[in-house]
Amino acid sequence: LPWATRGDVDAFCAIFSNNLANMLVGASILQGLGSDIVYDRIIPGIAVSMVFGNVYYQAQAMLAAHKSARRTLCAQPFGISTPGIFAFCNTVVLPVLAKTGDAHLAWKVGVVGNFIQGLVEIVLSVIGPQVVNLVPMVALLGALSSIGLAFLLTGTFQGEMAAPLVSMAPFFLMMMAMYAQVKLPRVPASAVPVAVAAITAWISGHLTPENLHQSTQVVGWHPCTLAWDAMDSWGETLPYMGVIIPVALTTTVGTVQCQQLAVAAGDEYSLRGSMLGDGVATIVAALFGSPFGMTVFIGHPALKEMGAHVGYLWMTSLAFVLVSFTGLASVCLAIFPIEGLNVILLFIGLAVCADALRITEARHWPAYILALMPGVCNWGLEKAQSLVGAACSGVDCPDGAAATLKSWSDSGSLLGLWAIGQGYLVTSILWSSLLIFVIDRQFALATGFAALGAVFA
Repeated sequence: LPWATRGDVDAFCAIFSNNLANMLVGASILQGLGSDIVYDRIIPGIAVSMVFGNVYYQAQAMLAAHKSARRTLCAQPFGISTPGIFAFCNTVVLPVLAKTGDAHLAWKVGVVGNFIQGLVEIVLSVIGPQVVNLVPMVALLGALSSIGLAFLLTGTFQGEMAAPLVSMAPFFLMMMAMYAQVKLPRVPASAVPVAVAAITAWISGHLTPENLHQSTQVVGWHPCTLAWDAMDSWGETLPYMGVIIPVALTTTVGTVQCQQLAVAAGDEYSLRGSMLGDGVATIVAALFGSPFGMTVFIGHPALKEMGAHVGYLWMTSLAFVLVSFTGLASVCLAIFPIEGLNVILLFIGLAVCADALRITEARHWPAYILALMPGVCNWGLEKAQSLVGAACSGVDCPDGAAATLKSWSDSGSLLGLWAIGQGYLVTSILWSSLLIFVIDRQFALATGFAALGAVFA
């Protein structure tokens, strides 16, 4: 396969900009951990896993090309799992930080959780196809959509509406590019919205030279380091297995979808090999301090149509090493407003929900809608807890335990909100699967999932 073509340059612009935006948004969400953790541990860890994953999928493509004697293959795109960012940040790392006030512990729990996620994905590379066949696809996609609706879309829109002058025009420019196909030729769809957001932010004073000057304080050499010091937090991580395992399962489903898209485009790649690559890359990310899972990306057919092969992967690796090891990620956040980068996440949130709905049969729509509810309840609970924490700052704050929530509401609705939000991804998968089997009159399977739900309860 050719190592670099014009199509690879175009593909690099698309994949690098998407992954950079994901990384910067994740860094912004976790700023409360402190710049030393974000820029010395997490971001360099992402870069190492990006290099590993890109090398892995480049090798996969080159081996497939050698085996088939074809020079037209396009390697599978690779990067940070966007839903996983929000699932881990909002339901693992930040809750630990809010509960303990210990940023280092919150980071360690996120890293160990990511390590466990990678292990689960490796196991699923062996039994994954069987698991996917057992659990209805609608249930798995519905669980993924609950993250898309609650965190990527609704949660992100909250921040966007705090600065509508900067965010709304770029949002609709992104919608025009992705849903109406109104965009500049050979320019990544996100480039124009992000540029418009940056220009508006600087003109309006939303971004200032002072912010840029402060960001340069982080610029310097930030080499990757092994995160052995995080591996003593297994006990603190176990309570979050109800998030970690479903995230691994939904990531596996995404890998299946991506591999099938590549096959449909004429590039036959091993499903188990792709699952294994995602799992090992996620473990590499954790070992070097990142709490974010890694996965193949949807978009292979579009990159193949651009004429890309394998060059865009090594270009992305080099660019990530440059941005991550030098602290330039902080400068990027000072130049480009987070509201502009968030439009990419808003699109992904919409697309995840819409794509899942499009492949769901009409008779299963009630199950799909049911799958969305636990994630929304978890998001609502987190917002309520954040509000209470801010309102009673400096005084004796309620602990948010089940007994306290029950005492706050005569009807028990707050306790119900808390209960549904715990392990929301597992609840989403079990409830929607149960309803699907009821709709299909497969009552034996419905009984099995009901019993499984009782065990998890």
